[in-house]
Amino acid sequence: MKKIKGVKFLLYVFPLLSVVLLCNLLFADTVKLSDGSILVGKIIKDDSSKIIFKNSYGSFKIKKRQVKKIYVTRNYNEDIQIHKKLGKDFNEATIKKNYLAGLAKREEVKKANLSKGSELKEKDSTWTSMRISISGTHIVTTGRLKKILPKGSGALIAFDQGMDFIIGSKRHFLMPGFRLEVGYLRYEKDPAKVDCITSSGGLLWLFPFIKNGWGNIVLSSLPGVTFLNIEKNSYKESSSTFTLHSLVGYEYSIGAVTIFLHGRYMFVYDKDVNLNGIGGDCGIGMRIW
Repeated sequence: MKKIKGVKFLLYVFPLLSVVLLCNLLFADTVKLSDGSILVGKIIKDDSSKIIFKNSYGSFKIKKRQVKKIYVTRNYNEDIQIHKKLGKDFNEATIKKNYLAGLAKREEVKKANLSKGSELKEKDSTWTSMRISISGTHIVTTGRLKKILPKGSGALIAFDQGMDFIIGSKRHFLMPGFRLEVGYLRYEKDPAKVDCITSSGGLLWLFPFIKNGWGNIVLSSLPGVTFLNIEKNSYKESSSTFTLHSLVGYEYSIGAVTIFLHGRYMFVYDKDVNLNGIGGDCGIGMRIW
């Protein structure tokens, strides 16, 4: 039991010590080097091998082995007192200048990091907002109906919505969104003609490239219903049947606008002969909120 309590104590104390040390580092203004030099300014960044220190003279990368001591100060007057204690010659105006310059440059770094975070959030916002897309599509028939209806063309309109708003946090890249799609396609080869009005909906995945600005790979599976109007010579028939659309493609966003190129597989069920086709879509999307 004592060992367990000791472990719990360390679990509580270690994060607290880490925060304290981090705060000390962020407010450290005076650095004494191993050669006796004294620097006044601000430590902007620290890692296992070096610190980045800034003052009115610029930015310096200092190796950890060159640092003898770091003094934590709250204002430049405390930096002056440290110089007095160390018996170093100094100019109060220069110390103040270096302190304020380091402080200003640290604030610049903070603002830059915040701006970068906002930019990344903007890039992700296509997944938290409703998007409407329009595209043209061309399908080449495969299977038994290839000779009768070799190809079809049409137009599609789709609505995409990410699900981040449901969980209230940034999505994991495996978390899907939802797509609702409607479209019109016509297959025609004399004397046969088939008009298709298709409606489908399902899950949509966006997989970002390693570099955030390179766009997304798109995967989607959309079950739905197709309404068929079939004409061949004097024969006419209308029906509705199950359909499935599968998408794989690429999209790239510029602000609120997205351009995309999708490969598409289309399956339309029929009790006698199924209609299968492979083709592609090319279109443009726009965030509407």
